[in-house]
Amino acid sequence: RCIICPQQAIRSCRPATILTPAELRERIAWARAQGFDEVGLSGGEPTIRKDLAGAVEYARSIGFRTVQITSNGRMFSYPEFADRLVAAGLTGASITLQGPDAPVHEALTGAPGSFAQTCEGIRQLRRAADASGRPFHLSTVTVLVPGNLPHLGGTLRLAGRLGATL
Repeated sequence: RCIICPQQAIRSCRPATILTPAELRERIAWARAQGFDEVGLSGGEPTIRKDLAGAVEYARSIGFRTVQITSNGRMFSYPEFADRLVAAGLTGASITLQGPDAPVHEALTGAPGSFAQTCEGIRQLRRAADASGRPFHLSTVTVLVPGNLPHLGGTLRLAGRLGATL
């Protein structure tokens, strides 16, 4: 529902393609066979996949050094979800944080309650990553538009307080 997401325009041109778990593993294996050692999972929203932890675990098991996700962060607000993905081998996440408060963030996401969930998701990812003892790259992504540009400083300060490093 994010009003700034390019996926909406892409979906209006052609139907969304949702890979089956087997197709996703096939693509991951192909990339590894080509010599890649980093993979990024994005969407739409990758956390809606029921097989996401398995895909992360698979990628790590075949030699990917880095397995990163780009997400709205909302599912990570559930501690068990964050724990499961980090335990599966997730090495980093880029979480979309569109503003320093609910009015700014939710005006762009179109989802009431998304600000609190995203902030908690960032906190839970930081907690799970720190508990794992492994390096974990946690960053935020802010798409700059006239509605949030004046709030960029506050958004960056919030990201740092929540545990993002970039």
